[in-house]
Amino acid sequence: MDRLAASFDAYEIVAQAALFKRGDALYIVESGRVTVSLPLADGRSVRLRSFGPSTIVGEMAVYTQAPRSADVVADEPARLQRLTLASLRALETDDPLMAQEWHRFIVKMMASRLAVADEALAPLCALTLVDHRSFDAAFPDRVVDIEVIDRYDHAFATADALHLRMREASC
Repeated sequence: MDRLAASFDAYEIVAQAALFKRGDALYIVESGRVTVSLPLADGRSVRLRSFGPSTIVGEMAVYTQAPRSADVVADEPARLQRLTLASLRALETDDPLMAQEWHRFIVKMMASRLAVADEALAPLCALTLVDHRSFDAAFPDRVVDIEVIDRYDHAFATADALHLRMREASC
């Protein structure tokens, strides 16, 4: 466990500053609060979830090596622990068993988040195009948050984000 802890470095950020837009690291929020938002094609941004202490952000881009799918901004001054891709690779070489445990933890966390997101998305897949237009007419300038909290409290999405993803996915 000491080897894993030594792989992280402290990272502090001021309120309203972007934690990342692109990058090669994941972060554990140690103190403060950060918000994950989805940039939309029209320039707006939709809040997906806010995270407080002991939560991880930025893991998807590290594991997929793809551009980040969301932005993260500090709501208030925050202290985070950063694990770079280089440090993770070094951990895999230096302590493969600890790296394996870390990867298992991340997989479980991501699977839990995905399961809850699927649960939240299922009812929206049944909506018709008319329902989408009705939603747009009823909420032209609003972001409507829908909280979905399971026993792990790992999922949060907004109606706008789910609506956009449904259109793209053509459920």
